[in-house]
Amino acid sequence: MTLSDHDQRLLDQRSGAEMDRAAQLRAESSVRAGPLRGQAAYEASLAACPTYHDGSPRPAWEKLCTVARQSWEKA
Repeated sequence: MTLSDHDQRLLDQRSGAEMDRAAQLRAESSVRAGPLRGQAAYEASLAACPTYHDGSPRPAWEKLCTVARQSWEKA
């Protein structure tokens, strides 16, 4: 599993309760690096990390815009 440089810098700056977000980022990275594509990959990512960094919920696949879906399909 490899984090982007940006994600690694974010993790290096976090501590305490924010480490939960670090675990979510690692789970997210492992899902994106796996063999799943498209909706299956997004739903696995959503299960591993159901909220954004600010605690707001991530949308269901059906609510994603076309560009976001295409991004997951190409991943």
